[in-house]
Order: sequence, then C-alpha cells, then structure tokens
Amino acid sequence: MAWGLYLGLILLIGYAVVKFEIYAILSGIAVFLLIPLLLGRTLYLATNGLFLYAFTAKLGVRLEAVEWIGLPFITAMGNQLTPFSGGMIARATYLKHSHALPYTIFLSLLTANYLVIFGSMGLIGGVTTLIFASSLAQPWPLVALFFSVTLAIFVLVCFPETRLPGENRWAKSLNTALSSWDEVRSDRLLLVRVVSYELLGVGFNACTFWIAYHALGISLPFPLALLVSLVTGFSIVISITPGNWGVQEAVVTLTSTLVGAGTEEGLAAALLIRAATLASAFTLGPVFSYVLSRRTFRDVGTISAEEQ
Repeated sequence: MAWGLYLGLILLIGYAVVKFEIYAILSGIAVFLLIPLLLGRTLYLATNGLFLYAFTAKLGVRLEAVEWIGLPFITAMGNQLTPFSGGMIARATYLKHSHALPYTIFLSLLTANYLVIFGSMGLIGGVTTLIFASSLAQPWPLVALFFSVTLAIFVLVCFPETRLPGENRWAKSLNTALSSWDEVRSDRLLLVRVVSYELLGVGFNACTFWIAYHALGISLPFPLALLVSLVTGFSIVISITPGNWGVQEAVVTLTSTLVGAGTEEGLAAALLIRAATLASAFTLGPVFSYVLSRRTFRDVGTISAEEQ
C-alpha cells in the first residue's frame, strides 16, 4: 500500500511539473548556488549525529566520530529507499550489534530526540511568525500550528514519571524505555546541549531553503524561508512513503504559498532541496555503510577469535 501511494505521489509530482511548467523555473537555476546548497544539506544531516552522540553518551555508549557522523547519512539513505523512516531500523540494528544497545532504549532515545526537535521548532516558529506577521498574508494558521506543537511537547515533557504494572516482557521493555527517558529529561545540561544542537540544525536547514529559493531567483527573506523549513520538518510524522516523497513536496508547496513565494516556485524549491538531499545521502551513505560494516565484521571476528 505504501509503495502504491509512493508511486501515485511521484506521478502526481510529475504531472504538476508538466502542468505548471516547473521545468521552466528549474532551467533558470543559479548554478553557482548549488554547491552551498549541497554543503548545507550535508551539514544539516551531520548535525543529527550530534544528537545521537549526546544521547548515547548519556547511557554509557561512546560512539567514535566515524559512527556518529556516518550513521545519519546511512539513515537518510535508508529512509529514501523504504517507507515509514525505514533507515532508523538500520541505525537501531547497528547500535544493537555493535554496542549492545537494546531496541527499547533506542526507541526512548528516538522519542527524546523528536521531543526536543519538535519542541524547539514549535517555539522558534511561533515566535518568528509573530515577529514577521506583517509579512504574511495568513499568519494565524502558522501561529496555531507552531504553538500547538510547543504546548503538546511541554505537556509531555512535564508529565510525571510513569511505570506500567506487570512483570511480563512487554511491560519490562516499556518500563526500561520510560526509565531511560526520565534519565535523559532530568539532565538539564544534556537538554541544553541538545537544544543548542537543534538550533544549529534549524539554522543549516533554513539556510538550504533560503539558498534554494534564491537559486531559483526568488528573493524570499530568510525568516520566511525559516518558517517554510520548520513546517516541512513536521511532515516527518506522516512519513508513509520512502523519503517522505510527495508529502514533503506538498508541505513545502503549500507553505511557500502562505509566505508569498508562490505555488510553482515552492514545488521547484522542494524538488531542488530533494535533489541536494539525495546527492548527499547517496554519496556519503554508501561510503559510511562500507566503513562501518567492515568495522562490525572485524569486531565480530575478533570476538570469535578470543572465544576460541
């Protein structure tokens, strides 16, 4: 079903490209801006490794640089190939076999990661929308979206510590995950660090959107490009197609219309950002996959030799 939806959305995007003559807009790209666009997407993906390093270190897992830098690119590559953010499975599997990190703990880390990301994005987006409301034709839908997300995250973070009753396998696994989350949220220094990483990631992401619009000859102010990038970030919650194809493009197109960039221009920018993301993920993803797989096989061989 997911693949059928995926193909349907690809065909819909193709139809829109022809219908609205997006190729004419793309033909006017400022080529010299493609390099900073690609660099920006690469740095944005790399910042995800900072989250991974900080959260795993809290639980006693020390990742080497090649691991926390490389895993986000492997994840991004996997996400482009499978629906429902399938690249996360590759990351969880690697951490399980290389560092004995249980899947339940990984799930709690992933939850903490998204809570920090969405909470920060909601607050930044809400404040930015209020400050630049005069530049928007319809600012209130964005205000409602951003502050609703912020409020929901605040409630979840402040929710008292909870444990499930029972001694069965599922209760124990979930209680382990809940315990890990409580340990993370009680560490204020860690939260300050990951929020600072999120601000860095938000900055890189917004820069790539701003560059993409300007590469197409659209002089969109940076704060408005920031809003588009933030709204697009929320689309990950409905990642039902490989790489969120179609969903992300639709969100960028709609939000571009709200900030006055134009519908056709928004779709063109979304496709440009997609191309930069694919180039980064499928250039560095295979490289890090090869390096980390060799490390894994080497470690397994070493353990086997020691056991003999």
